[in-house]
Amino acid sequence: MDEITFNLIKLSVADYYDDNHCLVMLKVLFKDDIDHHELSNIADTMSLLNALYNKGVLRCNDLTFLYNTIRLTGHFALQDKIKATWTSFPNVREIAVTEFTEHRQKLMRFGQQVIQTDVRRIDGLYNTPTKNYKNSWEMIHHLEDRNDIKEDMTEFIARLKQLDLPKAVDALEKPIQGPGAAVAPDVIPATPTTELDEEDFNELITEVSDWWRDHGNIHMLRVLLSEFTTRAKITLHKIERINTTFDLLDLLQASGLLKPTDIDILVEATNLCGLQGVQEAIAKIVKSPNFDVPYKNFSDHRRKLIALGQQMNTDNMITICHLKGIKVNDDTDPFWLILKLEMKGTLDEGEKMNKFIKLLEGKKMNREVEALRKLSGEPTVS
Repeated sequence: MDEITFNLIKLSVADYYDDNHCLVMLKVLFKDDIDHHELSNIADTMSLLNALYNKGVLRCNDLTFLYNTIRLTGHFALQDKIKATWTSFPNVREIAVTEFTEHRQKLMRFGQQVIQTDVRRIDGLYNTPTKNYKNSWEMIHHLEDRNDIKEDMTEFIARLKQLDLPKAVDALEKPIQGPGAAVAPDVIPATPTTELDEEDFNELITEVSDWWRDHGNIHMLRVLLSEFTTRAKITLHKIERINTTFDLLDLLQASGLLKPTDIDILVEATNLCGLQGVQEAIAKIVKSPNFDVPYKNFSDHRRKLIALGQQMNTDNMITICHLKGIKVNDDTDPFWLILKLEMKGTLDEGEKMNKFIKLLEGKKMNREVEALRKLSGEPTVS
């Protein structure tokens, strides 16, 4: 790989992780590779990648470290973005995890497992006054710095047991199954079928909705469910008014699109959004779930809108709001904006979408234009 191609890949990786607010998560993952003082002064993902490059950890002639990073963070949508620059980029799900210790992999699994309620309880146990961590990654990063979380996690796990957090305990105690295992080794499919009893199905919906509430983006979920305004006989205005992830998923149940014998819609949503944490929530309940399924519930148009939200940066989002007469408020983010544009009819397929793309082209919003013009690939069906 030549240096220009390598730098383009680094730029894609940096932009993606920064847009998804993943810097602290990456600092947790890379803590064994970068000096503490240097790590604490890094303010963006590109600086983080350059530090790894300077130390010889990230190399242009061997991208295994990058493959493992995407696999352990669970942001699989990033590999489709990189393929636009380098078509030889592989399916990272199939790459063995060799660049990170079992301890580091367990911490990644732990960070993806604990919900914000758990974070608040752990915060209350370890800090007086509380630190009010924004998410699990801030908590892990701080507790590691203070040596409350260390290589020997016996004491920390005992504290989690005192707090009655069995899922968090399991994330740290369950062994990583071999050098090729991902954070969730049973995520790779064994069977394409699912049939849950009512209790397991209800638990699944609760787990997924809780994860999406605490770690995901409710506006992204709204944009996803806008696919079904015709099939589920719901309106965009109704979707906009619903304020909980559980009630949004309940719309799918009520319409029969999500049921104990068919959870493919959740699987496709996971793949489409690149959220391994949702996979974790599903894999805890569904035995050997199949995550390598083709998209059948989400149209090409919907997939492009999700890609648009993932590519849109804050400055361009605000510019689009001003151009389309949409008021910016504290709730504004790219997926919120996409839902508003759908409600105005701006993103309707055909002439209106072409007009919107030309508007973005005129403003040099190249990444956003590419998202709407180029469809990312299907998951690889094994």
